[in-house]
Amino acid sequence: MTALATETTTTANGVANGPEPSEVFHVEHPCGRTGHRIELARYTVGGSEERIVFGQRVDGVVRVTDVPARGRGRAYLVERGLEHDGYGALKALVADYVAQGELLAAVPMAVSPLESEASEEVAR
Repeated sequence: MTALATETTTTANGVANGPEPSEVFHVEHPCGRTGHRIELARYTVGGSEERIVFGQRVDGVVRVTDVPARGRGRAYLVERGLEHDGYGALKALVADYVAQGELLAAVPMAVSPLESEASEEVAR
């Protein structure tokens, strides 16, 4: 397994400083190489747990992952293979994913579809 390392740093005012999100698509890497992990978004679940959505090219395939900001806890693969759909699809996926996380107050990949349908029924 390849260790994932980020090239993104955060400045004192909390702004990410590093490769741009669009670089997930525009940086070509030969097969077998892992590109920079690029922060695409941050969101909070449960009132205090901060999560980071990363994009990274691994073996030529764009992958989107959701990891805890503090580095401890479960990481989730959100999507892979977006390089065929373009940067607009990546932006739409991330925006929808973060909105779902905030709406559910949970990691979207950790909530089963049946649980979210049941909670929608209760809310009605």
